Amino acid sequence: MTSALRRLAPALLLLLATTACGSDDGGAKAAEPDPAPTSAATSAPTSDVTGAPTSAGLADPDARLDFAVVETATADLTSDNPSCAVVKWSPNETGAPSQVDFRQLDCYGDQDAVDIGLPALLQTIIWVEMPSADEARAYAQDNLYEDKQALVAGPTALVVNGLWGERGTALYAEVQAACGCGELVSAAS
Repeated sequence: MTSALRRLAPALLLLLATTACGSDDGGAKAAEPDPAPTSAATSAPTSDVTGAPTSAGLADPDARLDFAVVETATADLTSDNPSCAVVKWSPNETGAPSQVDFRQLDCYGDQDAVDIGLPALLQTIIWVEMPSADEARAYAQDNLYEDKQALVAGPTALVVNGLWGERGTALYAEVQAACGCGELVSAAS
């Protein structure tokens, strides 16, 4: 795929995701709530980490993804899985060799499990900062679940596991739109 197409692919994914969420039912409420994560970032114009719009609305693959963007996008994330009734971000000092920073979203069955620090499911979403963009890409590609993708933004990567299904795909689009950064990558062949 050419460089221009690679840069255009995330914007097309975002366009498809927002188009698919549209409704022509005259404003009637849907019978089922949209499972995609929601925040003000989904309707905001694409911008870089300074808040300046990126050129032509395309994400900058070399720009760093700030953890605060990911934390905001996942603030209302919920799961039907009883082992994931409560989600919580935590640091992991040994998550990846040579990491600069590593955060993981863990699932807990209830608040009591959070209070004693006993997660039911670990690392359902990972945000990692590595010393270089190449190391971030390699980490993401080595830690993909099944046939999924990961978002790599400069020296940072976001990896969402299969627990989140379509909400994970929507999360990538929301985060990418909020930061104006990154590109989706697949497993290395």
